[in-house]
Amino acid sequence: MHLKLVLNVVTFIVLLLTSISSLSAQDSIYKIKNYELPSISQAARIDGVMDEPQWQEALKLDLIYETSPDENTPAKQKTTAYLYENGESLYVAFRAEDSDMSQLRAFIKDRDSAYQDDFVGIQMDTFNDEQRAYEFFVNPYGSQMDLLYDESSDDDDDSWDAIWDAQGSIDEGGYTIEMEIPFSNLRFESSSDVKTWGIEVLRVHPRDQRRIYRNSPRNRNRNCILCQFHKLKGFQNAKQGNQLELNPVLTIGKSESRNDAGELVTNSTDYEPGLNVRWGITPELTLDGTLNPDFSQVESDSAQLSVNETFALFFPEKRPFFQEGSNYYNTHMNVIYTRNVTDPEYGLKLTGRQNSHTFGAFAVKDEITNIILPGTFGSSFTSLGAESDVYAGRYRYDFNPDLNIGLIGTYRDSGDYNNTVTGVDGFYRWKEKHTFRAIYLNSNTDNTLAMQDEFGLAAKQSGHAYRLNYRYNSRDWFAFSNYRDYDKDFRADLGFITRVNNDQFAIGGGRVLYSEDKWWNRIEIGGDWDISHDNEGRLLEKELEGRIEINGPLQSYISTGMVARDRLFEDTLFYEKFNWAYFEIKPIGGLVIGFETNIGDRIDFSESKLADSFRLQPFINFDLNKHLNLNIKHTYNRLDSDGGRKLTANLTDARIKYQFSTRSFLRLTLQYENIESIDQDRLNFGEETGNKGLNSQLLYSYKVNPRTVFFLGYSDLSDDANTERSLQTQERGLFMKLGYVFDY
Repeated sequence: MHLKLVLNVVTFIVLLLTSISSLSAQDSIYKIKNYELPSISQAARIDGVMDEPQWQEALKLDLIYETSPDENTPAKQKTTAYLYENGESLYVAFRAEDSDMSQLRAFIKDRDSAYQDDFVGIQMDTFNDEQRAYEFFVNPYGSQMDLLYDESSDDDDDSWDAIWDAQGSIDEGGYTIEMEIPFSNLRFESSSDVKTWGIEVLRVHPRDQRRIYRNSPRNRNRNCILCQFHKLKGFQNAKQGNQLELNPVLTIGKSESRNDAGELVTNSTDYEPGLNVRWGITPELTLDGTLNPDFSQVESDSAQLSVNETFALFFPEKRPFFQEGSNYYNTHMNVIYTRNVTDPEYGLKLTGRQNSHTFGAFAVKDEITNIILPGTFGSSFTSLGAESDVYAGRYRYDFNPDLNIGLIGTYRDSGDYNNTVTGVDGFYRWKEKHTFRAIYLNSNTDNTLAMQDEFGLAAKQSGHAYRLNYRYNSRDWFAFSNYRDYDKDFRADLGFITRVNNDQFAIGGGRVLYSEDKWWNRIEIGGDWDISHDNEGRLLEKELEGRIEINGPLQSYISTGMVARDRLFEDTLFYEKFNWAYFEIKPIGGLVIGFETNIGDRIDFSESKLADSFRLQPFINFDLNKHLNLNIKHTYNRLDSDGGRKLTANLTDARIKYQFSTRSFLRLTLQYENIESIDQDRLNFGEETGNKGLNSQLLYSYKVNPRTVFFLGYSDLSDDANTERSLQTQERGLFMKLGYVFDY
């Protein structure tokens, strides 16, 4: 596919959509309002009871608009927010009235876990540049949720954790929330002048529909969120301070593992002291350091089946050092995937924001060097067994809310191996409905002799990759067109780019319908077409897809579609045709049930032929009471061909958690896998160690805040790799982690 043709198609789409969708005059309902924030010296006692006199002097904001699912209609319940500051903290309170408290959906939850509940919160654009916002939400029991929102990527990042206080109280007429957000958690202009922040307060009221109430209306014809926030003026006395945090950590582990003779051997007790340091050099610049960190995954990964998959599976990052500020490194390609950093010895990280400049960088010494090697039809994995130096940097300049440009770079070095990636990217929004994104990357790699011999790699590799994206969004219509190109020798070894030697052009769009008086409240109908070739022009894939999404009663959602495509594998062009569907419903508070399924003709990669494929993933997430939660997900996958069953795979991920309070819980995790195949080699194709496996973990967690923590747990791993189908324990161990934060 020639780039000139792609640009011509995109230009045609832009001109067509512009001609049929000129901006109408803004209705007065959308006019931006300005508020004055009171400064009151007295602090409020955060207990969920608004009995302090300063709340009577606070700024009062009524949440009068329902913006979802209805469109800027009067809110069905009364909600009032109260705001003031005292120089050290922003104080926020909510009174949320409810005409039927028997329908309240609220449970005692761990941090960042109460998004299905009733909750209230505040969003703040502290630089008033319509680029990023802090978000703080609280449910009626005081369970906290904090996030960072990035406008250009339309991404909410809940890995960011602040140290703040919130409490709630419930009564027969509604619930009350009090919050204290220290300014030390926020970045904003460092001056004694009057400052202007963008602000929005909201309430989520989930019943038959998940209704959202706000203090400001939401214009669905504007393809931006922060540009619609009202303005809050004040903060002359706000002091962020040069905060210093010292966070010593001690991890203790005792484990057993099976040796070559098949015996469980007790390993020596492992004591691992560590130290994390965070220094607010200026209100806009933060330095983080970590020495001998505990980078274990306390939260178990969600189980995924790897059978009949040719590309590496993606697992999210859950380690605090890499989570903090991770959105700074976001681009339109996954250039930085920190799960590739396996066992760091120490690390240093700098993040900052100064006027229109945003930047971040980190350096880590990794004791293990794991590498994902991308390919045309699949990816491979290798480990050098040696330590490496890892560096990454990101810079972005925001010209205005509609235009930014950025730079990104990564470097890994381990003896005879190194990989360097540099790139530039940009974002442009035109007339509030049209967005353009572009990124260009270049890589240079030196491979070890062992890598050259095992994978047939050249001693040196270099290549480029780029993506061009256009999207149109209005209230009723959407359209998009994308083009990407990856050289066969392009490598981003610190990222998650698993497929190279291909270019792809895609085009699609659809229609959105809304209703306030029918059984459904939103329907989206869309489709797309794409075509891919390798670097020599050989057809890799040509695909046509259509889909429909419906939001209905009881917070139900269904999405279904059909895919028909020609797909090349091992020099054979296969015709795949399959249907897929996703469904979920929330009939009562605390219960989410649903399934995902895929059925049709798919390639059996082990035998290089078409097979009848069926995949089903039912799930349930159920709060049995305000403390006890059950979360179960099962994956069933089968392949049939030549009149017989080739593969049956079952994977169950079950978690039961008892939440004692918003600070502490006890959780049991069980992950069971059972794979049956007439061909034993197929198991090795999916990189399974055996036909059956069971992972279990019992964890007690107590968190005063995100950095003052106590964990105590037990875990084991069993499989049937060395037995006749019975499970045998391969590893087991006890672990404990203590962490405490000192503020200066």
